[in-house]
Amino acid sequence: MNGGNIVSVISDCGGIEQLNYRKIHDVAMSAFFESEYAGNNTMRSELLKQGIQLGHSCYKLNPTLNCSRNIALCSLNLAELKKDLDQKLRHLETAMNFFQKSVIHLHENPTDTQHFDLLHLKGRLALTISTLPIEAHFEHIFSKHAFKLSLEDAVKCFEKAEEIKSGDLENQFYLAHCYELLKDYDSALMWFYEVTTSAALTETGKRLKAKALNKLPEDWKQ
Repeated sequence: MNGGNIVSVISDCGGIEQLNYRKIHDVAMSAFFESEYAGNNTMRSELLKQGIQLGHSCYKLNPTLNCSRNIALCSLNLAELKKDLDQKLRHLETAMNFFQKSVIHLHENPTDTQHFDLLHLKGRLALTISTLPIEAHFEHIFSKHAFKLSLEDAVKCFEKAEEIKSGDLENQFYLAHCYELLKDYDSALMWFYEVTTSAALTETGKRLKAKALNKLPEDWKQ
């Protein structure tokens, strides 16, 4: 289902207010997964915006962990695409808001899969936040959410996520990248190598696997 078809589904149902929770959730997830395969950043950005809009409608009908996590994930992915700092921060704040809502929902009915998803998401938030330039005008966002997270915090999240669900390619790649930024090159190389041995099932996975392969010295590629 491409972006145009997603809009068409909404229109055929008589508008967003006529769609039931499950339908909205399914279309929102379609927008997110389509964004993973989008051919360019403009298309990916539009699909992520649709995912966020649908996610908000879904959350109003039934505020669940899956809804809040999906909004947070789409918002984080959109923030990473933005060059403008103010736009990046706006989407990051939405991601943090809905991550915290997800944590509240997790306590109600925790599962290993959901625990992994939120640890991975928190790790990515910490990684993105820790690599932003230090600017006074957005410090209040992070203090408000108690989210002044570091690369070390990101590593802890990704390592805990790996303990729950060993072998997840994206989690391993982000863990390797954190070690690289921390200049722990031995650990970074070990995890980049692990990524190259994992099965890449999505376009994002294939892209990360190719990046990991480029990080390895030639004798590691044998």
